[in-house]
Amino acid sequence: MGKHSNHFSVTIKPTIPIANQLAAFATNDILFDWTEFRIPRGAARLLNIVALVRGENGADQDLRDLEFFFAKRINGIAPPTLGTPNGPVNSALWQNHLIGMQYMDMDTNNIGSSVDLVYMSMAQMGNRGGGPDLVLSEEGPSGRANIDHDVFYVACITQGAYDFSTAVETTALYDISALTAATLPGLDDGGGGAALANTKFAPGDILYDEDGVLIGEVATIETNAIHFRHDGIKQYHAGGRLLYDTPVDLRDFKIQTGSGDIAANKEIYNLNPVTIRLSLEQ
Repeated sequence: MGKHSNHFSVTIKPTIPIANQLAAFATNDILFDWTEFRIPRGAARLLNIVALVRGENGADQDLRDLEFFFAKRINGIAPPTLGTPNGPVNSALWQNHLIGMQYMDMDTNNIGSSVDLVYMSMAQMGNRGGGPDLVLSEEGPSGRANIDHDVFYVACITQGAYDFSTAVETTALYDISALTAATLPGLDDGGGGAALANTKFAPGDILYDEDGVLIGEVATIETNAIHFRHDGIKQYHAGGRLLYDTPVDLRDFKIQTGSGDIAANKEIYNLNPVTIRLSLEQ
């Protein structure tokens, strides 16, 4: 009897701070820094990588080559930062944490779709030129702190321009403390036209304004209005990492912004415009 294979996947939503999304990314920029993810305990072979990339102002953007780097902990310590997203690698001390890398070549070694999906782009490692061939393995028993899972990290450097602008803007100051519903109405495209928010965001997205003020997790969307969740259901990613702690009622939604207000003429951004899905085998 052949050995039983355990295939599974991990969905990772790396955080790209809003301040680092305000300008387009360029070649050799960090797209996202080390992002922790968890897998069932034991070495695993990486089978495939899927990258879901949100569009620019609601339209799909050209797929640019991506470099994915994988790392592990050493003596329970995570790899130090590569640097600031939307800038070059400019910090060190992570060298010994590296496990390996995968290069997603949008011409020869992936299956990509941009025009067909209209509002976003999607790419995955394919068989042309060879797919992933990487084993993720933690240190021996002394390096493990968990009983049921192992911890790894992924970071990404782009080899071309990516722009996560949305052209969804506020048209007035919102006094969050006075809202009677978890809704931002009256949005536009920054020039008086329709915001088309329903083509740029999706339920589950975590939104901030351009000043870095947290708004919340999207529940439903209209053309010029966004409704947010406040049901207390937490959002997880990366095999069990908490991504967003949803407010449990309208009052908690109102106070989560900290400042209490969202100013007029502020663009709305998605905290996680890139989603990574890893397919693995143990």
